[in-house]
Amino acid sequence: MPFSERNAVALLLPSDLVLITGGIDSSSRLLSLVEYDPSAETFSNIGSMDAAYDTATLLNDGNVLLAGGGNFVSPGSGNDVLTTAELYNPATGGLIDTGPALQGVVAPAAVRLLDGRVLLTGGKLYNQGGAPATAAETYDPASGTFSFTGNMTTPRYNHSATLLEDGDVLIAGGSSSSVTDVPLATAELYDPTRATFTAVAKMNSAHASHTATLLADGKVLIAGGAGQPPIVSNSITAVAEIYDPSSGTFAITGAMRTPREFHQATRLSNGQVIVTGGDDSFKVLANTEIYDPTSGTFAADGSMAVPRDSFTATLLNNGDVLLAGGLIGFTEAADTPTAELYVP
Repeated sequence: MPFSERNAVALLLPSDLVLITGGIDSSSRLLSLVEYDPSAETFSNIGSMDAAYDTATLLNDGNVLLAGGGNFVSPGSGNDVLTTAELYNPATGGLIDTGPALQGVVAPAAVRLLDGRVLLTGGKLYNQGGAPATAAETYDPASGTFSFTGNMTTPRYNHSATLLEDGDVLIAGGSSSSVTDVPLATAELYDPTRATFTAVAKMNSAHASHTATLLADGKVLIAGGAGQPPIVSNSITAVAEIYDPSSGTFAITGAMRTPREFHQATRLSNGQVIVTGGDDSFKVLANTEIYDPTSGTFAADGSMAVPRDSFTATLLNNGDVLLAGGLIGFTEAADTPTAELYVP
């Protein structure tokens, strides 16, 4: 890639190209926009955002909403701040201002709803000492505006947000305190029609910095992450569980072969899930494993060319998975520009 980075965002565009936005290198937050062309297997630097945004969401019209983080706009009175947002047009390569968002939130979870709006939940409020956010907001592409849409039952960051087949959004785990970093076992559903959040049954284990993958049968695989605060030895878990929307409950499934956090889990064309990289709190991992929903078990798969933590994984239209960037070690200079393909 043109840059070494971690914590970037990658998404597949309708053109079959992969857009990779922002991230962090050893010294700063990045403004970069990079495209990967699967046919040529090459990366191109295509421009710069006006701020280091944390989320990139493909809209129904083909544009990409860049939000979270951003530059602060004059807040006026009160504690809340407004923050910038942009739209990227892949067809023209142009960027235009939109929004602004209503909270100065860093690293929220972004989900495109069935009606085309984008839901932003959680993250940390920059103007409140990094306190996790409770209030959620939606972006309406038709008006180019953000609106508040109720409060989660608990503040969260390092959580997951997964669009379910019925249009609700499952929000699971994370942490509610940036002081203690205690992981959560709680989960809740967002109903876009009523604009409400409702608690569902707790998970069997706490999960933060985990993965949540929608399976072909409409259930959600929650895998790994931190199960205890980082001050606890062996705080990373191998526990995996399944959320069933029909019952609103979580059930334990087979455990991963390796405890891991900041990993990736990608549903393949055959319905299985490839789990890659991350760290076990002691080292960055190169190993991978496959989850089979039929048997409910994980099996070891091949190793990546290099260990990766906080990287991107993107399912391509040909069924391969692009793994890009991340950390190869636990130092600030360990960001990598390398990329590789997983070929099922």
